[in-house]
Amino acid sequence: MDRGMFPWWTFEGVKLAFFRPVTVLTHRLDHALWPDKPALMHAHSLLWLGAMVAAAAVAYRRILGHGLAAGLAALAYAIDDGHAFPAAWVANRNAMVATTFGLLALIAHDRWRRDRWVPGAALGPALLALGLCSAEAAIAAFALLLAHATFLDAATPARRAIAILPHLAVVVVWRLVHGALGYGAYGSGYYVDPLASPVAFARAVAERAPVLLLGQWALAPTDVHVFLPETARTVLWIVGACVVALLAWLLGGLVRRDRVARFFAASMLLCVVPACATFPMERLLLFAGFGAMGLFAMLLAHLPVRPAARRLAVGLAVVHLAVAPILLPIRTLSPLLFAPIARNLASVPDDPNFHELDIVAVRAPDPYSTGFIPLRRALDGRALPAHVRRLASSGTALTVRRLDARTLHLRPEGGFLSEPDAMLVRDREHPMRRGDRVVLTGLTIEIVASTPDHRPAEVTFRFDRPLEDPGIRWLAMGADGFVPWTPPQVGRTVRLPAHPLL
Repeated sequence: MDRGMFPWWTFEGVKLAFFRPVTVLTHRLDHALWPDKPALMHAHSLLWLGAMVAAAAVAYRRILGHGLAAGLAALAYAIDDGHAFPAAWVANRNAMVATTFGLLALIAHDRWRRDRWVPGAALGPALLALGLCSAEAAIAAFALLLAHATFLDAATPARRAIAILPHLAVVVVWRLVHGALGYGAYGSGYYVDPLASPVAFARAVAERAPVLLLGQWALAPTDVHVFLPETARTVLWIVGACVVALLAWLLGGLVRRDRVARFFAASMLLCVVPACATFPMERLLLFAGFGAMGLFAMLLAHLPVRPAARRLAVGLAVVHLAVAPILLPIRTLSPLLFAPIARNLASVPDDPNFHELDIVAVRAPDPYSTGFIPLRRALDGRALPAHVRRLASSGTALTVRRLDARTLHLRPEGGFLSEPDAMLVRDREHPMRRGDRVVLTGLTIEIVASTPDHRPAEVTFRFDRPLEDPGIRWLAMGADGFVPWTPPQVGRTVRLPAHPLL
């Protein structure tokens, strides 16, 4: 916080630590073999996409047989447009690695239980462990195994329970090691730890599951959910709940009469639950999508007799077999949303005495640019600023009043911490209240007014030197990134108009 990589409103107890050693190894491989060739890093990610799709195809064939349904399921899963972001964003490779190992664990377990392939008894838990060490999302693989034990395993309930125990043991050991090493999430509005905050997680499931299922089945704009105003989020939830009810009507008969359909339905619903630990995005649905596309393929292979249900099934076929493959390559462009960050970093004016400067942005042009300034310069081997400060973070109109030679009073329209990125480092369970102070090197920040929902509404920033000191480099939003800014005279007020964050 003092250096400026984290903003001043960061909750000091926040924890965001992910245990992903297997995925880390894949990135180390990239940097060992082709450190300056991003295209090869992307190619590496695409290999994992192919491995994930191949594992899904094998699993579908084992569960559905060699008929039409298995082929349709594999095709629908392969061209699911929700896979675009993990495939295109190298930093999200972990999702595909974890899903690949999770599906392989399911295949090994199925071979053991149904074909008496003895190596599967040990290979399944080992693959599950690899998945959990690739990404926390692999906990959904245990949901697949649980659904398999419930609906596909023909043994007695006691034997099924015994068969699943090694996988449960892997999950328990992983969780204990995960916690003992200090990994996990706490105090962040982006991530909710189900064990650390069970009530908050239950609330998150209720709020996010219908939206995620809407994105999986109806290609709704789930990825923009976090950026929508509260009213639009509510509308999206209502639409999601209606779609879930419609799917229950459409698929209810199939699920009741076919245990394989029950397996896919349970897999989808159980795998959605851990995905609710963070904000809804379709990149979280790689496991849930396996169950959803299996159910979708069975629906097409056994078209309903009722005209309305048949028409709805055909509509879903158009969505997933015609529209999705068109959207898939288009949505691979999603990471280009990060391009403004690079542009904004490049717009920071350099200076021979840069290492002595405090860079102060009265308002940042995007959620991450100010924090990335010292990181980017360190990676480039360039001089680091003494400190980086981002005073306001909202793209709404901002009122700035000069109280004295060293103090600014800021009041953004709608208050501070109203934008999604602010919730990454402070959740609503740890509000900032009137009178709270944050003391950083050369700067004291005080909350002087709060919003009704306990966010800072007005804040004063008192520097240890006059604002015109040459050691402070003032920046503000511009059309193409950061631009120089001059604080108003003492007693004067200026209003900065609203500006989109990206």
